[in-house]
Amino acid sequence: MEDKEIVKVDFKNSGVKTLKGFGVLFIIIAIIATLIAIIGLIIYKGNEGSYFNDKAASGLSMAFNYFLISVGTYPIGAICIGLSSIAKTSLYKRTLLEEKYDFKQMTD
Repeated sequence: MEDKEIVKVDFKNSGVKTLKGFGVLFIIIAIIATLIAIIGLIIYKGNEGSYFNDKAASGLSMAFNYFLISVGTYPIGAICIGLSSIAKTSLYKRTLLEEKYDFKQMTD
């Protein structure tokens, strides 16, 4: 059997953890907004769905507004988590290439 070499990748100052953290934060915000939107719908339905009832109107307004927040933040969270994975993969591949090749910056 062939021994595998261990490749150490340093993600320090790369933004990978920050992107993933923002992604998780946006997903949590979206989940909370979805739960509040569901509560708003329950308030609306619990008050017989009348537009002239103040509680029903506020429940429907709450449901609509928080639904829009959740629709906006789910994709943002997914994009941040996806970009974090892409950055992690590219840093890993660059580390592998740096072991084989010596990169030098070109000067004018």
